[in-house]
Amino acid sequence: MALSRHFLVWMLAVLSLPLADPVVAARVEAATWTVGGVERTFRVATPDGWDGQTPLPLVLALHPFGSNGDAFLRSSGWLDVSDRHRVMVISPDGSRRAGANGFNWNSYAFDGSSPDDLGFLAALPSEVARRWPVAATRVYVTGFSNGAMMASSLACAHTRLFAAYAPVSGGWLSAYGGSEAPCTPAAPVDIWLWRGERESQVTGTSNPQPRDVQDAAQRDFWVAHNGGGMPVSVTESITIDGRSVTHRTQRWNSAAETWFTEVAGASHQYFPGAAERIWSEFFVGRQLDASTPTTPADPGLECAWSLFGNGVARGVALAANGDVWVAGSYAGSLALGGRQITSRGQSDAFVARIDANGQVLALAGLGGAASDVATDIVVSDDGRIFVTGGFTGVLGEGTPTLPAFGRMDTFVAELDASAAVVSAISMGGTGDDYGNELDARDGRVAIAVNATSGISVPPLGALPYSGGDEGYVVVLDDRLRPLSSHQVGGAGAASVRAVAIGAGMITFAGECLGDLQMLGASRRCDDSTDGYVAGLSIASGEAWVRFADGTGLQSVRGVGIDGMGNVTALGRFDAAARLDAAVHLTSFGSKDLMVWRLDSRGRTLGALPVGSAGNDEGGELVVFPNGVFSIAGHFRGAPVLKRLDSPPHQGGADEVVLSFSGRGDLIGISRGGGAGDEIHYAMAESTRGNVTVGTYFGDTRFGSRASNGEGFYVSFRKFVPMIAPRAAGGGPVTTGATPPATRSDAVRTARRDPTR
Repeated sequence: MALSRHFLVWMLAVLSLPLADPVVAARVEAATWTVGGVERTFRVATPDGWDGQTPLPLVLALHPFGSNGDAFLRSSGWLDVSDRHRVMVISPDGSRRAGANGFNWNSYAFDGSSPDDLGFLAALPSEVARRWPVAATRVYVTGFSNGAMMASSLACAHTRLFAAYAPVSGGWLSAYGGSEAPCTPAAPVDIWLWRGERESQVTGTSNPQPRDVQDAAQRDFWVAHNGGGMPVSVTESITIDGRSVTHRTQRWNSAAETWFTEVAGASHQYFPGAAERIWSEFFVGRQLDASTPTTPADPGLECAWSLFGNGVARGVALAANGDVWVAGSYAGSLALGGRQITSRGQSDAFVARIDANGQVLALAGLGGAASDVATDIVVSDDGRIFVTGGFTGVLGEGTPTLPAFGRMDTFVAELDASAAVVSAISMGGTGDDYGNELDARDGRVAIAVNATSGISVPPLGALPYSGGDEGYVVVLDDRLRPLSSHQVGGAGAASVRAVAIGAGMITFAGECLGDLQMLGASRRCDDSTDGYVAGLSIASGEAWVRFADGTGLQSVRGVGIDGMGNVTALGRFDAAARLDAAVHLTSFGSKDLMVWRLDSRGRTLGALPVGSAGNDEGGELVVFPNGVFSIAGHFRGAPVLKRLDSPPHQGGADEVVLSFSGRGDLIGISRGGGAGDEIHYAMAESTRGNVTVGTYFGDTRFGSRASNGEGFYVSFRKFVPMIAPRAAGGGPVTTGATPPATRSDAVRTARRDPTR
């Protein structure tokens, strides 16, 4: 006898359905299908204005005990979702009568016993696709109460038929007093479980079990099945019909996604707003994929070329023609790819241009009689080359004479194809300051400046100064004429580590200690430093600031903006981090990287920890217009990766580059390593692959190229997909608006500052 013969029943399910939305335009038609000699009935909702030919995503929506498909379709919110998001929603009737107009489902009947609702629902999407155009890889299932139990049954028995599952307020196998043994999923399952905080006791079972016990058991089963790990916890206030409702969600991102949401103060119901959230945040980005995850040969063997030099490489950029631009510093002489230059002072900045095959086309030094450094280099969206750093006195022979302000000043210069300076600007104060990072896009150049005193920017004059180490964001036009500036400082200490331009905004990030003022916001930062991310609308001046705090040191070192204005930030944290007082992360080791995703208004979309059991560093980030992003750092252990086996740890600190889909699925990896240390500084990436720079100590290897000693490396590697993503979605780091995980030209490269 199937477990469902115990007749697990939700007596209040129908009464607790929300009222139907009276303003919906989606079309609903009744349909029948005779299966095994039994006529089955269902409703089909399609969006108003649909041409009947364009394939639509398909959602299977399952009613609770005592209800029917038509009533659930009209009361659950899925009719509105169908019309708003151009989705086909199928809502069938259960097999057994429950009242005059109601039905129920033979859930958890894995033995095929009659009525075989499991077999019927597994076959229904194919029958629907035979009659209507359906996007075959975008098929999903949700349900409420007894219907949620049926959705869970499908997740157990038909793992590969649906791209994602969302049971809402559904009982679990443990309610029968048994185990989860009958549930044997064949593969990881993307599943979003929902419950009300005040869910009542289950009735009608031989061994009743409280709902909180059942729900915890169901959550723990899917978390364990999908690979375990640490959850990201998010508490959100959702406004529904003018009323604020708190949703508390835990998200595990392992072999598949497990999300678990509790609705504060809610009882047993298909929660208002749940259909919209399930579609736009969970279903929309996930797709079925018939491919099987595979692990190819060591991606390091895909290294196209590598160069080694003496000194420190701190910035790198990729031009549209495949040329690689590298910036850094050296002392004495620098030999690279058959070219050689000699410093004029204690140390000089250098810039190198390398073609797509690893041939050095240009190598130039910048600096005077003292110490100079280049910290970042960027190729603008119209192909121009800009470099920043710190200089003392002069940039070099043949370069424009720049005003000097103190011991070390900030410079920004435009270069020609031979790496010669075309034009330049300086800014500074009486102490030491330098350009930390820059971006050039949309006719603007934005520079992140760190200073030990206030700075002056001709012709803007002296910028505000509060007394400590401070950061500034200075915005220039593409002819290097100052437009505006923004102070990050206070009585404590602050820095700006990263800056990006895109989607009509400027975003920047860094860290703070003590009292801080910026963009109209004030805060007391922790004694061990807090991280921050800030955004500023270029047109309106509207600004926002969000902070990362918690146990130990928090810092944000990289930012990027995708084509929709979403901001991806990359930082590091010790032990535990709290992002915008909502998202909590726990580290894998003593120090880890964190990915933080926000929308264009600064609202947190999610977060992801990345690290190993060791002490990990980094802050390098590339964001593509469609939301795909790559991060890089150096790991003192095998990084804990979702969906993939970790690359072997070679010894010391290994450089690793990880690529993610817009929704957080890991889709690629490349690395370098050896018995020594590879300290990663910067990365750039395009459709051709990624190029990284950093310093090395001792034995190091990138593909077939190796070196033993001390210096910097430049390594270009082809992008290597480790798996064909099982789903084009599935992560805690974006919204449902993110396009599929395909690549286009990179919009941002983030790099390290010279103080790290």
